Amino acid sequence: MKIGRVTYFNEKKGFGFLHHDDGNDYFFHVTSLLDDKDRNIKRGDVFSFDVERMNDKLRAVNINRLVEGDK
Repeated sequence: MKIGRVTYFNEKKGFGFLHHDDGNDYFFHVTSLLDDKDRNIKRGDVFSFDVERMNDKLRAVNINRLVEGDK
């Protein structure tokens, strides 16, 4: 499991990127959130997540909010 901070989120399209301390930005989609109530995502929110390889790219899955970011 990794922990990352939201650096970008497109509310209309439901996708964004989580930045991890390993220097990588991991793509995610709201369908990978474990809790449906977590869909109000803001830059700076902190999530735990697993990484999955899809089409030769890494993406965040099993995403769970840990801390709310900028308001």
